[in-house]
Amino acid sequence: NYKEERKKIEVQIRKAQKLIEDSDKKVAELGKKRDALNESLISSVGADAGRLAKELHDVSEVIDQTEMAMLAAMEEQQTLEAQLKELTGS
Repeated sequence: NYKEERKKIEVQIRKAQKLIEDSDKKVAELGKKRDALNESLISSVGADAGRLAKELHDVSEVIDQTEMAMLAAMEEQQTLEAQLKELTGS
């Protein structure tokens, strides 16, 4: 059914948009945390420096994973929008 398929695609598009928005906010917040960790690491020594370096590494990994998920959601959104356009003929 045309209406059901259209509604299904529109819901999936909204989900992808929400994921993109949430991911963007998360990356921004984690970027601030990464910057603060970098600043702290500059002036730290010994075990404290090691702890900060590990935390910095972990935050950077989460940023990378979040960015990859965001890119996948963007690609999914583009695909869904193309499907919707094809379905509606516009």
